[in-house]
Amino acid sequence: MNRSNKRKASAFIAIITYVLFFFAAAYTLHADNAVLWDILRRLDNIVPEDKLLKKNLINSLIEQAPGTKFESYALALHAMDAKDYLTALAYFRKSVENDPNFYYGHYGTGVALGNLGLLNESVASLNRAIALKRNFIPAYSARAWTKNRVKNFQGAISDLTTAIQLAQPGYEKHLSNIYKNRGRAKYRMKNYAGAITDYTKAIQINPLFADAYYDRAKAWGELRKKDEACADLHKAYDLHHPRAKAALDKYCM
Repeated sequence: MNRSNKRKASAFIAIITYVLFFFAAAYTLHADNAVLWDILRRLDNIVPEDKLLKKNLINSLIEQAPGTKFESYALALHAMDAKDYLTALAYFRKSVENDPNFYYGHYGTGVALGNLGLLNESVASLNRAIALKRNFIPAYSARAWTKNRVKNFQGAISDLTTAIQLAQPGYEKHLSNIYKNRGRAKYRMKNYAGAITDYTKAIQINPLFADAYYDRAKAWGELRKKDEACADLHKAYDLHHPRAKAALDKYCM
């Protein structure tokens, strides 16, 4: 092989090596991202009682993705758990700066803003999260919570209904809470029968849901169904609802 052909062969090998390296790196990055996204989805399904699991998943994001949007989001979650909403907001916003299409970051920003009482800004951030991910249930639930606070109860009911329709198998732990929250919005609109239907659905999903029994008792009371109301208050009391005993003493003695 002459010198010219050797140079061409070397150049060809270099190009092939670069291409193989590029695709290997891209595959590794994709695999790593898949793991990180899976952690985020697992965090979506965490219920408040699973504090240790939540902490471990958040720490896993921090360890596996330093300097990325995932780390910023995880640090924000730690701050949220500590009720340090300003710090959480800063980290959520940093995650969005890293990736403007990171819908988890917009969602977190909206939740932090809501906890700071900045409700219009909260809705705007949650709108952005939903625009980026139309089937993102946590954003609908959070936006409903914010709409409830500004007394847009019909808007809250609409968002919670969408969340229910989007729910997939495995989301049952959260569905009971979504039904309870929709029941509360209906209650505040004086749709007591509709509220009872939603509270009942929440109890069917989670028979140990003290809040749903207590809230259903209030709705029964508005319909002057004392026996049903007292039965639910007794159940709420058995499940250690903090206001059940006072209500029992006042209405059911």
